[in-house]
Amino acid sequence: MTVEVAEMQSQSLRSALALDALPDPVMVIDADARIVLSNRRAVELLVADPDDSQGRRHAVETNNLFFSAFRARAILQSNQPAAQRELLLVDPVDGSDLLFEVLDLPFRDAGSEVERRIYVMRDITDLKLAAHELEIQISRSLAAEYAARRETEKLNVIIENAGVPIVVTDRQTNIVLMNPEAESLLEVGPSGSTDSAPLHQIKANDAKLAGFLNDFLLQSRRRREARISLVSPDNATEFPALVVSTKILDERSEPTAVVTVLRDLTQEVDNQRLAAELRRLNAELGDRVLAATRELEQRNRELEERRAELERASRMKSEFLATMSHELRTPINAMIGYNSLLREGLFGALTGKQEDALDRMKRAAEHLLSLVNDVLDLSRVEAGQIYLCAEEIDLRDFIDGLSESVRPLAIQKSLTYSVEVDPDLPSIMTDATRLRQVLLNLLSNAVKFTDSGSVALRAAPNGTTDRVRIDVLDTGIGIDEAHRESIFEQFTQADQSATRSRGGAGLGLAISRKLVRMMGGTLDLESTFGKGSTFSVELPLVPPTGWVGSDPEIPPNAPRQETSGGGPLTDSGRRR
Repeated sequence: MTVEVAEMQSQSLRSALALDALPDPVMVIDADARIVLSNRRAVELLVADPDDSQGRRHAVETNNLFFSAFRARAILQSNQPAAQRELLLVDPVDGSDLLFEVLDLPFRDAGSEVERRIYVMRDITDLKLAAHELEIQISRSLAAEYAARRETEKLNVIIENAGVPIVVTDRQTNIVLMNPEAESLLEVGPSGSTDSAPLHQIKANDAKLAGFLNDFLLQSRRRREARISLVSPDNATEFPALVVSTKILDERSEPTAVVTVLRDLTQEVDNQRLAAELRRLNAELGDRVLAATRELEQRNRELEERRAELERASRMKSEFLATMSHELRTPINAMIGYNSLLREGLFGALTGKQEDALDRMKRAAEHLLSLVNDVLDLSRVEAGQIYLCAEEIDLRDFIDGLSESVRPLAIQKSLTYSVEVDPDLPSIMTDATRLRQVLLNLLSNAVKFTDSGSVALRAAPNGTTDRVRIDVLDTGIGIDEAHRESIFEQFTQADQSATRSRGGAGLGLAISRKLVRMMGGTLDLESTFGKGSTFSVELPLVPPTGWVGSDPEIPPNAPRQETSGGGPLTDSGRRR
């Protein structure tokens, strides 16, 4: 009996040692939920000593609560085949989470009706972590594969729609990808097996590209550009192409593939040829322009010489006219003088017919003298022999004096003559003789070319400027727009028939405008044909420095030299 007991104790000891050696917790629990048997690992997780730290005791209490909840849930789900068999506990040593897969087995002792349960808990914490990491890696792999597929699709779309040949080759220069443009140059289609010419051309293109890539793979640089000649299979014509190849490197900086782009340079070569042709044409054009410039310079010199000759001729003409006009005035004045002596009866009494003849002779001589005076003034202006002398003029008194000469002429033609002078009209510094000559010419023309109505003279300051404005207005025949500038030209009148009926040589307005410009002013015209005209003279209050007028033909002035007397220009060209 003692030997049997000893043998049983020995077996129990070996079983306990074997149970404690297991790395997984093992427990036996009776029907009253009491732990009947447990190995060392189960004790570490579920049993606490009074001497243990508070943290360990708290962890053990938490584990017992989790285990009790697991057992209760297991009892409730005992009839469900997919019952949860995982238990989450806390490591009492470091407080980390531990996940166990629980094996729950019922059993009864021999000859006993009491059912007990064995719980074997296999630690699957590391397995779960590994599975979780594996899931993450799989997800990442799938995401990377999806992204790579999307990028590949994008790359394919880009390559397919690039519009230029693109070829991707491996490290052995085998083509792994190319777009339709590259296929037409490097790949033999169904028709290539029967048409020897395209087949030959495509093989030649492939050989040239393969040679280029083989040389490139032997080099250390990552990118290479070069020009090669390819043949178009469509029309068997050779064309220049730019080859740009780039290596795709792996993590060891070894080339795994080469991306090659082919660009047709036909248009660029044509553009370069056209640019060279354009440069040649530009050079020729430059030579032609230079030759034309030299010819133009020669012609300009000739024209300058001719202009100088014309100026000399014009000056000689003016000098001749001035001299001749002066010589003509002497006999005309003598004729007028002898006419006066005859009319006064110095040489005897005259009959009525003789007096009438002498009167007509006097008027003709005076008219001829006025024409000679106009020609003399014009010639002296052009020859630069008329000089101005500035003096202060009270325009109110000056205009009253003019009116005494003009009013009788207007009354003789039954015209209304009026004068309007602004009370604020200032005095001016100018040549009184030449101003009187200009205004008398304008007023006499207004009377001459007005058959009914009125003639008016107005003078006022010109706004806020330092100038005065004198207007001569009439209700005469007027001047049409086509002749408003030409009437200021020499020997020109707007209406030659009017000139023949009213007299005049067409010089008065030309002389008047030149004189006004010499005085630093302007002479302008506003007119409506059939309704009248307005001639406007604007003069500065102070003469310009040097008395240089706006007319480029008028030279600088010198001290005053008297000319034909400064009287009214009897016709002075009211040119219409």
